[in-house]
Amino acid sequence: MTTQPHPPSVHVDNFSRVYDFYRQHQQSRLKATALYGYTALAYRPVVRYAEGVHRYLKHFDASRASMVICSNHVSEIDQFVLSGGAFLSPLRRHIGTIRVLAKDGLFVDRRQRHRIDLMGGIPVFRPTDHGRDALGPVRALISTCVERLKVGDHVAIFPEGTRNKADPRSIQPIGAGAAHIVSRSMRQGRPIVVLPAAIRIPELSGARPHLLFGSPFTVEAIAPKRIAEEIRRAMQETVRLVYRS
Repeated sequence: MTTQPHPPSVHVDNFSRVYDFYRQHQQSRLKATALYGYTALAYRPVVRYAEGVHRYLKHFDASRASMVICSNHVSEIDQFVLSGGAFLSPLRRHIGTIRVLAKDGLFVDRRQRHRIDLMGGIPVFRPTDHGRDALGPVRALISTCVERLKVGDHVAIFPEGTRNKADPRSIQPIGAGAAHIVSRSMRQGRPIVVLPAAIRIPELSGARPHLLFGSPFTVEAIAPKRIAEEIRRAMQETVRLVYRS
C-alpha cells in the first residue's frame, strides 16, 4: 500500500514543496465523492444546463480530453456550490480527478485544509495577496495544473480571481492563468475542453443558489490572449443564462 507524503506547510516561501506535493497528491475518490455529496446536501444548489450540455457531460470521454471548468466568482461559498453541483450533475463520475484552485488562506486551518484536499484543492498564491512574491508560485501553479491535465485530471478555476462585488451580471476582467494553462496543455498535446459555469446567489435569505453549466468548447487559438478572450465571452454568456433560469 502506497503512503501519501506528509502535506507541506502552505505559505508563499514554501511554494516549491507545496506544488511538488500537489503534482502527486491523490485523495480517496470514495471520500471525495462523499464530501461532494455533503456539500450538495448542505448548499442545495439548483443545477441547470445550456441546451445539450447535460447529454454532452453524460457522454464525455476523459480518455480523449480534459476539462478546464471556468466559473464566475460572486460569493464566499462558490467553491461549495460548484462542488455540490458537480455531485448533482454528470460530473459526479469525475470526482477524484477534479482539481479545484483555491486561495492559499483556505489551507491554513488544519481541519479545513483536510476537507479542501479531499475536494482536490490546489492552493493559489494570488498577486493581490502576495505582490511580486507570487510570480514564482504562479508559474509553478500553471506547471502543476498542466501536469495534472496531462494525466487525465480536470481543473476548476475562478478566472476572475477575486469576488465580484460590483455587478455579478457582468464578468470582471479575467486573469491570464486559465488561458496559460489551456495553451500550455494544448502545446503539449493534451486536448482541452473549456466548460463555462455560472453561479447566481439569490438576494432572498434562505433561497437556494443556482449553478448553470454553459456550452463547452474547444479552443482553436494557441495564444493565451486569444484564449482568455474566448473564455471571458463564454463565461459572460453563461452568466446571462443563469440570470434567466
